[in-house]
Amino acid sequence: MGCKSSKEIAHERAEEILRLEKIVTSQTCESEVQTQIGKLRLSTDKSLTKLVDDELKRLKDEETAKENAALEAEKAKVAKEKADAEALTAEAEAKLQLATELAADASAPKAEVSVNDINAADETAMLFKEADIDGNGKLSKEEILKLANSQSIDKAEKLCMYLGLKKSSYGEGKEGALAFNAAIEKVFSELDEDHNGEVSESAFKAFVVNQRVTAKTKENAEKAAALAAAQTSDNKPKPAQTAEAKPTPAQTTATKPTPAQTTATKPKQGAESKAQPTI
Repeated sequence: MGCKSSKEIAHERAEEILRLEKIVTSQTCESEVQTQIGKLRLSTDKSLTKLVDDELKRLKDEETAKENAALEAEKAKVAKEKADAEALTAEAEAKLQLATELAADASAPKAEVSVNDINAADETAMLFKEADIDGNGKLSKEEILKLANSQSIDKAEKLCMYLGLKKSSYGEGKEGALAFNAAIEKVFSELDEDHNGEVSESAFKAFVVNQRVTAKTKENAEKAAALAAAQTSDNKPKPAQTAEAKPTPAQTTATKPTPAQTTATKPKQGAESKAQPTI
């Protein structure tokens, strides 16, 4: 084997110094270790001493960077867990709001909260992940537009339905596409309450549930109006019933005395005069 280069020697010494410095912090033999560190660091060759110091600094910087990266990763993990917990809380509150608002709509016919209504937030989670292309836990306007105009018709239509939009109502061709995209951008401005160009999953779910509540309230109001109209129509008298209350021409004619009946009821004066006795 050939002789080691100065850089290799400096690297080996720097690694050993690091190892010894860690021992100093964890054990009581500080003086002995410091002596060994001094021997490794100092050399009759000043250039080698400088190489050792430079390599030691590089290794320490490298360790510090790794520790900082691990710390940031741990912070990100804690932040994600917190965000997930907040999302679950928001989801539960949204479900409660949905059930409460539907039950409080006293003017509308009673409607049961279906499984689909209660699990609306769960269903939107899949759409959110589908739209979140970069996986950063946020949706940009471009990501929502891409899913809304995707070739997956089922997912695109479901996204539009949850956003309160109907793509077919904007027409076809270039003008229809522009109008639809403008509608998506308008909805995104409502979603982006912080105006930072991104929408969190909890904000997205809350918006979707609110849209469903609004649609359900409108549907119930329409049902109530239709029911009221039907009841009003049933209470009105029918034309046939009004006609039956009036006597028919035949009945009117039947109640009038005939000429023969009139003649029969008149007394015959001549006959009565002859019946009287003469004096």
